[in-house]
Amino acid sequence: MAADERSHARFITRMQNTDDPTGIRTAERWHRGDRSGALRAAVCGVNDGGVSNTSLVMGFAGSGAASTAIAFAGLAGLLAGAFSMAAGEYISMRSQREAYEREITLEAMELRDDPEAEAEELALIYRANGLAPA
Repeated sequence: MAADERSHARFITRMQNTDDPTGIRTAERWHRGDRSGALRAAVCGVNDGGVSNTSLVMGFAGSGAASTAIAFAGLAGLLAGAFSMAAGEYISMRSQREAYEREITLEAMELRDDPEAEAEELALIYRANGLAPA
């Protein structure tokens, strides 16, 4: 933690001495929480069972199995895909929530340890988003 705080202090000092305050999002790793949407989409995409279920039904149909066996295989594949996607979505949302909770915890610790620096950091973030220093 001490090394992180020293790094944080150096960064704030550098930010005070420059007119380009946009580096805040790259200097502190936990300010980069915007990647969770891509992770969520990847988890859902991997768990997508549409192609798998179609392949399963086509395989059964190509084997010459009875139509009831093909229908049951399709239904089983459909249910398995639905449960898999539901579990994947749950895990994805839980992971996203945990990432946000971690970010909130880190910021709360910084607020507790050095509220003045955090207020200054917040002002710099607002400046990076286009607000005038005044």
